[in-house]
Order: sequence, then C-alpha cells, then structure tokens
Amino acid sequence: MQSPISAALGMSPFGTISVPSPLMIGYAVFYLVLMLMMAVSTFNQRDL
Repeated sequence: MQSPISAALGMSPFGTISVPSPLMIGYAVFYLVLMLMMAVSTFNQRDL
C-alpha cells in the first residue's frame, strides 16, 4: 500500500528507524494483559 519511493527513503507511517527498547515492549505487554484482565472482569460481572 506504499510506493517504492517512500519505502526506499524510509518516509512511511509503517516504517521505523529505531528498534523499541525492552522497557517499551514490557510496558506494551503489561498494558495488554491489564486491559484484557479488566475486560474479562467486566464481562464476568454482567447479567447474561
């Protein structure tokens, strides 16, 4: 979905120049698990 010119220049919203740090990856995993636990808890409290 992107032109070869933008891919070659690295000017794309889907491309990155730097690699995420381990701290950022850990934060993303923690946030994902936390939101999933909150969603499960909310769903379990509903009267079905």
